[in-house]
Amino acid sequence: MLLFGSVLLLGCDDNDAPPPVTGHVKVFTTSLAYDGNFVGPPATAFPTGLAGADDACTTAATGAGQTGTWTAWLSDNATDAADRINNGGGAPYQLINGTVIANNMADLLDGTLDAPILIDESGNTVAGAFQVWTSTAADGINPGVGTCTNWSINDPERFARIGLADAVDRTWSDEGGGNPCSVFNRLYCFADAISQ
Repeated sequence: MLLFGSVLLLGCDDNDAPPPVTGHVKVFTTSLAYDGNFVGPPATAFPTGLAGADDACTTAATGAGQTGTWTAWLSDNATDAADRINNGGGAPYQLINGTVIANNMADLLDGTLDAPILIDESGNTVAGAFQVWTSTAADGINPGVGTCTNWSINDPERFARIGLADAVDRTWSDEGGGNPCSVFNRLYCFADAISQ
């Protein structure tokens, strides 16, 4: 009986390592492109600004059979993209096809990716235009650049920063230039929960 009690105590050691991280956070680039205005007229599916971009991500994912809700990798003048997406709890970020782009959030924000985000919501390779709305540096923060007035206008005289979906260096999120808000670009979309 004493031996059994000792085994139980050893199994409850407070110094045990935490369980390994399971799951991953899914990521894709939208197959569709959008101008800089995510404000829809009354009675449309799109709410305003960042929420409208998130809705575009969720709509794209749902249409491709992906579950859950999704967040666009997009900053505005008040909120940084890194604060909007799921931090993964240490889990890796991977494309719909299983390719890992970053081992965890720190790796995601270190200025390089392990693979480009070149897969769309259906698992198809993104072809053609690789420009993605971000207004976000590779560290996940808006460096004080344009956001199409918080993603509410498509004025060709206003600009917002872009990333390149075919890149693995810092230009994946910040190409260093921008596009007029009237231009149509894709979005990066991150799952709101740990994917299974």
